[in-house]
Order: sequence, then structure tokens, then C-alpha cells
Amino acid sequence: MDKALELEKFTTLYIGPEDRIRVAGTRGDGSTVALWLTRRMVRRVLPHMVAWLERHDRAGKDAEVQSFRQQVARANHQPQPPVKTAPGDQAWLVDNIDLNSSPKLLRLTFKGKEGEAAALTLTAEAARQWLNILHIAHQKGEWPTDDWPSWLRGETQNSPPKETLPN
Repeated sequence: MDKALELEKFTTLYIGPEDRIRVAGTRGDGSTVALWLTRRMVRRVLPHMVAWLERHDRAGKDAEVQSFRQQVARANHQPQPPVKTAPGDQAWLVDNIDLNSSPKLLRLTFKGKEGEAAALTLTAEAARQWLNILHIAHQKGEWPTDDWPSWLRGETQNSPPKETLPN
């Protein structure tokens, strides 16, 4: 059985002094957690998320269709108050991300070296919205984005960040 508590709401930000992306989330039991993602970890999960979206939408790698769907997801994203963590809240560097999918949902389980785990279940639209936010974080960190799909790179370059998503 999966021991990971589901993130009900989360905020994703690039944190310069850490040179990492922090996902601050509220879990089902009411606790908050901070998950730290390295560039390497995001690069490892990115192709799997993109492939799932391309299969889900049945548009494959058609950049025009994917770009349109990305634009719709961004337009539908409603900003939420950010999730804030406090000293003493659980936090860990994500060492592994398990992905499980169904035709309608993508579940990411973020794991730490000490057995910590938190899960995030996304619809296709929420996955697209989170990819936009991750892309913005990459840009803020001045990390290369050449491994991102062209249909996503062109959509987020001049967009204001909206880092918090309800789940």
C-alpha cells in the first residue's frame, strides 16, 4: 500500500540561494511539507510527463495542437494563495519520483532517502499548468530549457508566474 500522503494544494517556486525548486504542499492530514527538486530530478521526470500528455491528448507530438492545449490550460489556471511552510515542517530533497498513470490521471510520488513520501495526482490540465510553472522556475534559475518541448517553451517565456495550484 502507498504510504505517501496526497498533496491537496501546492506552491512551486525557484529558490535562488538553494539553486533548487521548492514544492511546498498541504497534505491530507493538514500538515505542510517542503519538497526540494534539483534540476536533474526535473529533467528525469519531464519526458515522462510530456509523453503522458501526448498519449492522453491523442495529439501526439503535433506542436500546434499541443501548444493550443497548453495555452488553454494556462488561461484556465486560477491563482491561489501560496502554501507557506514553517520552521519545523517536514522537508526533504527528492531522491526519486515514481510515476503512475491512468488514462485520466497522472500520479507522482516524491520520495526522499529516509523513506519520506508525498504524492501529487494531476489531471491533464493540471499537469500542463504545473509544467508551465516548472518551466518558469527553470527560467528564473537560468537553467537550460532546450530539453523542454517546443510547444511548451514558446508558451511560457513571457507569462507572469502563477506558482500555486489547488489539487
